[in-house]
Amino acid sequence: MPRMELTLVGCTGLPNTETFGKIDPYCTVMFEGKTWKTDECEDTTEPQWNKTFKFNIADENSSQAHICVWNKNTMSDDFLGDYWLSVSGLDRGKADDRSVLLTKCKGNAELHLIVTAVDFGDVDVEAEPESSQTTYQQRPPMEGFAPPPGAAINAPLSLIESSATSTLLSISYAVFCLKKKKRTH
Repeated sequence: MPRMELTLVGCTGLPNTETFGKIDPYCTVMFEGKTWKTDECEDTTEPQWNKTFKFNIADENSSQAHICVWNKNTMSDDFLGDYWLSVSGLDRGKADDRSVLLTKCKGNAELHLIVTAVDFGDVDVEAEPESSQTTYQQRPPMEGFAPPPGAAINAPLSLIESSATSTLLSISYAVFCLKKKKRTH
């Protein structure tokens, strides 16, 4: 199963919603039906969590993590802002260091995070030496589907323009097979 690492580094510019003192911010990450939480940082609008979470990805093309920033209170916590992180389009093994604006926030607060696609995503071709020849392993066909005649199981990088094209071809072929299967029944 594909894996992702997400590090919540911190925030800058969080609005101080407290009447006395400063806020005690923390983050929650909701991903594929589960929730994770950082520790609170006391009395600051510039929290530094440096907390890393590791996830298994069910669908690397459509999964999203919902990151919310909260202010810890005695009675009920205050929502400060959120960010939706899409896992598609990440480069395999490359740490993507980002600062993003929080949405639904009363200011221009930024969330600093680092996301890494551990073993899925696009391969950064530019980082490889020209003399090497990368080979992709095709995933086993979905149950009930066979690869098209003449499909290359181990294709050199020069034969594959991009993983997006490869995915599009796989989807097109699956749709073709489903339509063909419907006609025969």
